[in-house]
Amino acid sequence: MYRLDVSNSKETPIYVQVDPWACLYKVEQNQVITFLIPCDSVQPAFLIDAFDNDNKIVTLVNCEEFFVQVEGEKLHWEDYQSNIDT
Repeated sequence: MYRLDVSNSKETPIYVQVDPWACLYKVEQNQVITFLIPCDSVQPAFLIDAFDNDNKIVTLVNCEEFFVQVEGEKLHWEDYQSNIDT
């Protein structure tokens, strides 16, 4: 299992979209969001595109799924596609 932490030191929130699933997560100031990536046969790769100052797109390559760590619990992306209240 590989781990990718995205942190925010800005005073305003940033938004992180994880592609190709288009899951969207809000990261507040001094907050960290952790993505857990299971890739048994190959080493995962990822691209981070700074769409603008507040929006980042993380594209996972060679991976078929990912998990988000929330308060120590590992949640599958299908069960936790966003942390933004609608």
